[in-house]
Amino acid sequence: MKKIILIINLMLIATIGFSQNTIDAEDILRKIDSGEIISYKNMTINGDLDLTSLKNNIEKKGDGWFDIDDEKIIITIEQKIEFENCNFRGSVTGYLNKEDDDILYITKFKNPVTFNNCTFNKEVTFKYTTFYGLVNFQSSTFDDYVEFKYTNFESNSDFTKSKFNDDANFKYTNFEEKTSFNGVIFKKEAIFKYTNFDDDVRFIGSNFQNIAIFKYTNFDGRINFENSNFDGLAEFKYTNFSSGVSFKNATMQDVDFKYTNFSQPLVFEGLTINGSIDHKYANGANGIFDKRSW
Repeated sequence: MKKIILIINLMLIATIGFSQNTIDAEDILRKIDSGEIISYKNMTINGDLDLTSLKNNIEKKGDGWFDIDDEKIIITIEQKIEFENCNFRGSVTGYLNKEDDDILYITKFKNPVTFNNCTFNKEVTFKYTTFYGLVNFQSSTFDDYVEFKYTNFESNSDFTKSKFNDDANFKYTNFEEKTSFNGVIFKKEAIFKYTNFDDDVRFIGSNFQNIAIFKYTNFDGRINFENSNFDGLAEFKYTNFSSGVSFKNATMQDVDFKYTNFSQPLVFEGLTINGSIDHKYANGANGIFDKRSW
């Protein structure tokens, strides 16, 4: 009899412990709406974390029939957001375009946002989102499609050692301060087309296992691809390196530098290109690709 009671007690303890490490996404949304501090560690989040469904701090742009913004709803999240070592079972949504009622929902974060060492099992969508404070996605894993298209990062952002197992879309994104993609793994397409980096950005030791698209990208600060690896096409066509670039000890297969604009300093020491290279009409390279003596 004592053994049976002991077993039951152990089962109750295990059940209680499990419940303490699990929370529904709806509960988090209610806390955001009520203005509570959002800080979770070692938690599993069940359900979709749809930030466009928040009820408070909502601003509707345009009320007239002829206002081009009359279908835009902006949700502003005032408090700091912190998730550490958390597992998101559902999707995380900061942007929604409801075609049935033709309304566009976008989010803004006034304070720092942290998703450190988190796992995202489904889609992560922050299209048109504005991050005013620091953004931290260090050591996080994205198992599904990730979209930061048209997103504004107004402070430093950090994706160091994150892993993107599906396409990562940063097209038309603005990074206004320093950015780190050091040690990041892109297993599928890494899309940075038309992206603006206003300050320094680092891809040191990053691994592009599929096509890397930096076409029409503007690098106004210093850019560092040192020890990075490109397994697929590295497309830098029409890219602007306004403050120089380093590909020191990087490895590439096929690379497109056609119409690319280079500025000093250019560091190619130890660069290996195993496939083809197109540098037609590249400006400012000073014959460095013709020498191929890195």
